[in-house]
Amino acid sequence: MKNSNAHVSEAVRDSDCFPKLRAAVILGDSFKIKAWQLAALRECTGLLDVELVLSCRNTKIKRRLFRNLLYFLINYICLKNNQTKKMTYRPQDAEVISFDSVYNRNWQSLPTEILQKIESKNIDVIIKFGMNLLVIPEPLSAKFGVLSFHHGDPQKYRGRPAGFYEILHNAGSVGITVQKLSNKLDGGAICASAASKLYPWSYKKTARNFYRNSEPLLKKAIHNVIVGNIQPNRAEGKNYTLPGNLKALYFILLLLKRNVQRLRYGFFYEKKWNILVYKTSPLDFDSKQDKVMISADGKMAAVSPEYTFYADPFFSTSGEELYVEALNEKNGLGEIVALETKSTILKRVILKKNHCSYPQPILIDNKEYLLPEISSFSCQNLVLVKNGGNQLFPLKGLEKHRLVDATYFFHNNTHFIFASEADRSSDNLKLFTA
Repeated sequence: MKNSNAHVSEAVRDSDCFPKLRAAVILGDSFKIKAWQLAALRECTGLLDVELVLSCRNTKIKRRLFRNLLYFLINYICLKNNQTKKMTYRPQDAEVISFDSVYNRNWQSLPTEILQKIESKNIDVIIKFGMNLLVIPEPLSAKFGVLSFHHGDPQKYRGRPAGFYEILHNAGSVGITVQKLSNKLDGGAICASAASKLYPWSYKKTARNFYRNSEPLLKKAIHNVIVGNIQPNRAEGKNYTLPGNLKALYFILLLLKRNVQRLRYGFFYEKKWNILVYKTSPLDFDSKQDKVMISADGKMAAVSPEYTFYADPFFSTSGEELYVEALNEKNGLGEIVALETKSTILKRVILKKNHCSYPQPILIDNKEYLLPEISSFSCQNLVLVKNGGNQLFPLKGLEKHRLVDATYFFHNNTHFIFASEADRSSDNLKLFTA
């Protein structure tokens, strides 16, 4: 890894595969864009040239202040975060235009002069980050149509607000879709979709998570529309609206209840893991009973008294030792220790002081290294395992990344590391190459 040039630029590979699309971006008033939207556009650098930025000045947002007062309070506390922070978006190479939309009840239309501008610039795709319900003219000169995000699974949750009813129903996840807009509410063809982890005790954490998980999805959607890989959308989910004060109050009380339950679990329950060592494969398949059978000849490790549990086991490259995470009973931090494989007796401590886990061994030039998770205090390092101590080697190109459960393999003269990043480990798995 010492000669690594970090991970390969995806933008270069994109431009090699597809010619860049000429894009227009629709924003709200004053050319404002949210942080997660800007990040989504930056992910598409190798696929898009933004030629036109359109700012709609007259989008009307109807608010029933008295009926929805408690929800607006929830919105202010939970949906205002670093992902929804607004900033001005005026790229140097793009033409920027302010315009007034044409209203027909709750639906907005682009005026004729804007449609003509889109056609004259040979725009291929329009990215909609502003306005409300938009009428899609037929025909539309942009051959790939108008792409727009919807935070919710349209088969279950249409309308708004994003994530609210999923938490209310303890749905487990919040859907994210990028649609090619049609004139049916949340009924456009699905260009890309994902599920973002829901935190049933926190609307703020849930929202921050689905906004962050939206960032890479636009790029996938553009790939799919180029190759024609889009799916029909029946949009059969209930059309939800902003909750009234009684429902919002129930929502607040529900979150309080779940937080109390979570605190109770944290105070009075403790997870304990252990490892089993088998001489042969621990799993077999019983075709008569049509189920997997677990072997009974496994040896359970006797956890050394100074530790609470063992977890994350790996055989050493020689097979003579087991490397495991051992949770220190006194300070609650994980340590990397070596056990004797046959007896599972503790032999030595390899890495400690800060929280460490997931000690995958790697053999490079006949030297054994570990690739431990140390994301709580450091970027990714290799640890040279040898008698009498160890040495740390930071991986070039990963200095700015805090990796969780990094898993390494080598193939065709290329180093691969699968890992999540510490700030979004519950949903996103990345592949780094060198």
